[in-house]
Amino acid sequence: PDGRLFADEAGGRMRVRDTRTGRVLHELAADGWAGRFGVFSPDGARLAVRRYLLKHTDRGVALGDEPEVLRLYDTRTGAKTGEVRLTNGVSWVVPAFS
Repeated sequence: PDGRLFADEAGGRMRVRDTRTGRVLHELAADGWAGRFGVFSPDGARLAVRRYLLKHTDRGVALGDEPEVLRLYDTRTGAKTGEVRLTNGVSWVVPAFS
C-alpha cells in the first residue's frame, strides 16, 4: 500500500523486493510451496500470501494433495510468522488486512 515493496517468485522462492531499486531484500524459505496471491499490510511490515504445495509427476508439476495455506511473513526479516490451513472449501480466500 505504501509503494515501497513488492513480491515476486522465481525458482520456487517468494522474494520481497524494493520498488525503487528492484533489489531483493529477502527470499522467503524454499519449502516446496508456491505463491498464488499476496497482499502487504498497510504499514508494509507484513506480507500475507496464499500458497499451495507443488508435486512433481511424470507429466510435470501439479498441485499437491495438501490444502492451500495462508502464510504471514515479516517483510523486515523474511521470516514466516504465522500460517492458516485453508480447508473445508475456503481455499478461495483472498488475504486482506483490517
